[in-house]
Amino acid sequence: MHPTPLSWYPQFVPFVEAEWRAHFADDFAELARTPSEGIAAWCAALRADRALFTSDALLAHASGTDDDATRARYHDAWRRAREGNPGGGPWFMRKALLAEGMRQAPDPAVRAQCATALEKLAGIDTPKAAQVRAAMKPVVQRLFGGPLASSGGGDSSVPFEAGGTAMQLVVDTGGMARGFRYFIRPSQRPGFPMLLGIAYETLLGLPGFPWDMLRTDRLDAQIGLWAERLERLVSVLRATGSGESRT
Repeated sequence: MHPTPLSWYPQFVPFVEAEWRAHFADDFAELARTPSEGIAAWCAALRADRALFTSDALLAHASGTDDDATRARYHDAWRRAREGNPGGGPWFMRKALLAEGMRQAPDPAVRAQCATALEKLAGIDTPKAAQVRAAMKPVVQRLFGGPLASSGGGDSSVPFEAGGTAMQLVVDTGGMARGFRYFIRPSQRPGFPMLLGIAYETLLGLPGFPWDMLRTDRLDAQIGLWAERLERLVSVLRATGSGESRT
């Protein structure tokens, strides 16, 4: 078995099954709302190849029971989707690429297109880390009864208990180009693989992409989406306990 967060937390299998059914039912619309360039590319790949990405196959992928060839096909489909959106990427990357295009493109028409696109992006403001943490504050207080405490390097965490096990939510806003990563892990577990911490998206079998497409004018709604997913995760974890498996 290929180690994945779901393979370490098998009590989440019914939850992941239900989530994938819901995502298939709405044509991945809710998943595509994630402000993440990487997840947007995955949603494009999911929609483009329904024969490859079936709900059963995605559950096997999330559980770590698919084979190397299938995993390679998944990532190749995602890579193609990403390459098919050359104007994609986080806001800061898009602006940098367009600015470079304005300077370097030999074709005046291309330079003009870059200038027009850059002008449209100029009005997009991205929140700073302090703004992101401030938006998260009431969510974390409500779900965990305490604040995120800084542990240095852009990392913050808050402890909680699930089925008698001490756990913690970790949020990383350092170096994320005004975005963040998050995961849940046991508070004290020597040798615990950090990559197997729980995040909603990684439980589904997606890579741990950062939420790197945040916008100041949409921040409340974007953090609201994160809060909905986090609450569902924590509810299952508290109902079932940590229950990690090494099989």
